Amino acid sequence: MAPDAIVDPTHPLTCTICDWNINGGHVEYEIECKRAFDETPWRVVRRYREFDALHRQLRSFGAPLRLPPKYVFGCTKERVVKARLSELQGYLNALTVSPVLYASPHVVAFLTAEAYADRGAHPANTTGPLLYVRNAFLTAVRNRHQWTLCSMWENVGWRYNKGFASVRLSGGASRKEPMHLVSWMPLGIDHCREVGIEDMEMLLQVIRDIKSPYISDAGEAWADRRGVGLVAPIYDGTLRDHLYKSRADEAFLLKYGFDRQVYSLERVDVCFIGRQVLEALQILHSIPVPFVNVHCGNVLVTDMGCEILDVEFALCGQPSLYRAAMIRSTSVNTLEDMMVFAFGELIYELITGFIVFPDHTPEQAIALCPAPFHDLLKSVFQPQVSNGLPSLEELTKTPLFANVPVVRMSKKEISIPGRAKRLLDKLTLNIEKRLQEEQIQFSKIRKLEEWQQFINSEEQRTIRKKIVQAEQLKMTKNANS
Repeated sequence: MAPDAIVDPTHPLTCTICDWNINGGHVEYEIECKRAFDETPWRVVRRYREFDALHRQLRSFGAPLRLPPKYVFGCTKERVVKARLSELQGYLNALTVSPVLYASPHVVAFLTAEAYADRGAHPANTTGPLLYVRNAFLTAVRNRHQWTLCSMWENVGWRYNKGFASVRLSGGASRKEPMHLVSWMPLGIDHCREVGIEDMEMLLQVIRDIKSPYISDAGEAWADRRGVGLVAPIYDGTLRDHLYKSRADEAFLLKYGFDRQVYSLERVDVCFIGRQVLEALQILHSIPVPFVNVHCGNVLVTDMGCEILDVEFALCGQPSLYRAAMIRSTSVNTLEDMMVFAFGELIYELITGFIVFPDHTPEQAIALCPAPFHDLLKSVFQPQVSNGLPSLEELTKTPLFANVPVVRMSKKEISIPGRAKRLLDKLTLNIEKRLQEEQIQFSKIRKLEEWQQFINSEEQRTIRKKIVQAEQLKMTKNANS
């Protein structure tokens, strides 16, 4: 089994307007796009109306995106075009700050290369990678003959390559059957290439055999050559939905927008939920199931506390929402580090309502949080270099969680076939190795940028100017002597 498209949608993205021309009385902007750690750029050509269409789609999120106004007259004059080009470049720069935006279906469609796009259609339509995901998802659902597709849930997740739909059991009494949610995710860049469908089915069964009150058991799970699918009852929203008072079937950018009122939790509730999530992560790490994407969007609130959802998708080898931040952190190296980092992000969202921790200003972000959580957040986002990140076990012993009762599960209760253990170890190794390699690349890129900033600084320019003037004076004296 091998992914059809080897791409990490969370890789930092740069988009640069490199050229423009006038075609049929309209200005077309040529945009060069490049993902970090990938030497192969691609180009797209877009008009202002296509920027405007994208902006209308993203407006509900409330992000600070500034699109220049539309001109009725004189829009093809060179002076006007160059001024607008600068403003559109600023717009693209803002789009590529967070994977919440640049990994969204709308932005992915906008930046789809012409090689994949149907030029007869609007770029915001389903093209390229979006069409692949949609077709693969629908094929996977239709192959489950016991289920009847009711309606698609469009754009309800942050990543473009995950599908959702409501389904009912097929048959004469299907109208009386309760609705279920089917979700599907393709195999990702870290997936083990040698793993076949039978192996994936075995690994899914290993996860289903974990009997923990803090890990949700999907009603049905399956694997095919392209990905993994799950069917589960439609719940009354995730933990994030409760924080935002939103519906589960709403589009991600709408239900979690900046303009939506968000409710943070009291300390006792955060500690209660956090301790149960830690217990689930400890169980998964002991197997090891590389579940590095825990967040409020895949935690379910129940009468007994909470449960982690979508653990089965860890087998796909798709990256975490927080992976770009993990690359920037020098303390995240192992699978457990990734789990701890994602847990820190979850705690930050519970107490602030913000989906992503602003790691570019950690001190300011932590200072705005309630004081009891400062030590925990500092240990994750500002750890001592000599200490590294705390372990999951160490987190359970902190004052926040030490006295919270949980149902413990003995490792002896978990039975794993030898081949399943080897495959999970290989998947874990793939994830860790790629992260470490890209951290090295990122460090080199950052050092190069810092060096370029240094040599281009005003101070260094002045020094070089003085050196050149001194050499010229010396040469003049030698010529006159």
